[in-house]
Amino acid sequence: MNNYKKMLALVTLVSIQGCLSQHPEKTRDYMNMEDKIDSIFQEYNNVDTPGLVVGVLEKNNLIFEKAYGVADLSDNEPLKSSSILSLASVSKQFTVLAIKLLEAEGRLSMKDDIRKYIPELRNFKHTITIQHLANHTSGLRSHLELLGMAGYDSHDDISGDIIYKLIFQQEALNFVPGEAFSYSNSGYVLLAEIVERVSGIPFSKFMNLSILKPLGMKNSFIFDSLDQINDDVAPSYRKYNQSFRNIPVNHSYAGSTGLFTTIEDLSKWVQSFSFPQVGSSEIYMDMNTQGRLNNGNTSGYALGQFVGQYKGYKLYEHGGADGGYVAYLVRFPETRLSVFLLSNNGTLSGKEKALKIANLFLPQAKDVKQEAGENIDKGIAISAEEIKKFAGQYMSKTSFLVREISLKDGRLTYLKENQAPRFLRPLTKQTFQFIDGEIPQKLEFRISDSIQMFSFIENDKVIDAFELCVPVSYASHELKQFAGTFFSKELETTYHIKYQNGKLIIRHPRMGTIKLSPLKRDVFISDSWRFNIAKFVRNDLNEIDGVLVSKGRARHVYFDKQ
Repeated sequence: MNNYKKMLALVTLVSIQGCLSQHPEKTRDYMNMEDKIDSIFQEYNNVDTPGLVVGVLEKNNLIFEKAYGVADLSDNEPLKSSSILSLASVSKQFTVLAIKLLEAEGRLSMKDDIRKYIPELRNFKHTITIQHLANHTSGLRSHLELLGMAGYDSHDDISGDIIYKLIFQQEALNFVPGEAFSYSNSGYVLLAEIVERVSGIPFSKFMNLSILKPLGMKNSFIFDSLDQINDDVAPSYRKYNQSFRNIPVNHSYAGSTGLFTTIEDLSKWVQSFSFPQVGSSEIYMDMNTQGRLNNGNTSGYALGQFVGQYKGYKLYEHGGADGGYVAYLVRFPETRLSVFLLSNNGTLSGKEKALKIANLFLPQAKDVKQEAGENIDKGIAISAEEIKKFAGQYMSKTSFLVREISLKDGRLTYLKENQAPRFLRPLTKQTFQFIDGEIPQKLEFRISDSIQMFSFIENDKVIDAFELCVPVSYASHELKQFAGTFFSKELETTYHIKYQNGKLIIRHPRMGTIKLSPLKRDVFISDSWRFNIAKFVRNDLNEIDGVLVSKGRARHVYFDKQ
């Protein structure tokens, strides 16, 4: 047995004994449960795979905690239950609590215009409130997408000053505040700034004094400086070309992310939703309450939490990724079950794994993937010819995301960028259900003389709607009309669009070459992660005047033709 295996065996044994000694009432059923959880994470228990730490809280008891995989690939050190990892976007829950604590003291109101505290922000002629920021209904473009469009990459060091400049230079909103939901990390960076300005102390200090210490989260801290070093933090990785590469956190801002913690510390946070140690019960009730849009509809997002259903149970959840870290937390209040995990493996699907664990504990829970697999051929009979009419590229008018529907092996497939195709089975001649995944999802098509579209539905709620793009073919001389130099004042960057070898390309000193392919008239799809859509704008003379670049959470960023 090599040194790694000896160490891993010892850590695993200590972990098991620790759980059993803390909970002597557990019987052989517990051991069976542990075996089942072990099987979920079997692929991470080897010498060359970064892993995760997982916890299960039931009726406010931490009944299971265990580490799988390697902490540091440079010396094959295994992860431990006490390993410190990033909470990534799950940090947003803590940022919200900080805001709510200040509100309880009468020092601010969720209804306040944020320019009361951050006058540097552009006046968009629409009031953006603190509530809008916390509910992701502000319309502010998310800074991560703006960084990509501006040419920043994962290896660049990103200071708070860079982020604030991007946020403050935004020239337009994605939408009128309160009109829609669009996840915006910019909003939570501003919430942290508001906490700092109202409290008069650094955000990290406020969080430590007001939340982390009172909760007994002694191994947790806010990472807000690139010079901040903690040897107890496990490095993080992401897989490239079948091998793992260390991807450190490269930014020095917080609010939207930035909290590092352990599974034990995180369990104390989860318990606070049932038995508040910091703040009142009313605050946590507010945090569990979905935001409402201007039309009165709920948004599906509360304060730092998505709200949904899973197998008939209400859930509150949030996931996140930062550098090569992954985090996920889900709570089922009706059964008082919570599952949470922290990982240093950027390829891990936290939500999928956590819900597999939840299946083991939820009463009468059945594995959705197994159920779909059993019924894969039980859909209605529909010919390949009938299915073929749904094929094509579809674009969302709100998020500007593109999805490809195609026919493969006689079945309909759904393709999302950078992901494997997903198969669907027909429920009706217009409705198709995904045969994989833990959450029930389906596509509902509508075809008429004027439109062909589908709605993406999750748990019977429409998440987004996509419209078929009518293909267009451009001759060489027609493509050349789109060439030119385009400058974004907002991003302070220039795109050189050229016609080359029958194709339209973008050249940028930091991005290299980006290929553009026609999606529909005057609209092109990019082959880069930096943005999805480039929509060219014409003047009254039908000449190209500029281009609007969009990616999900940052829409219609304008580049003016020089």
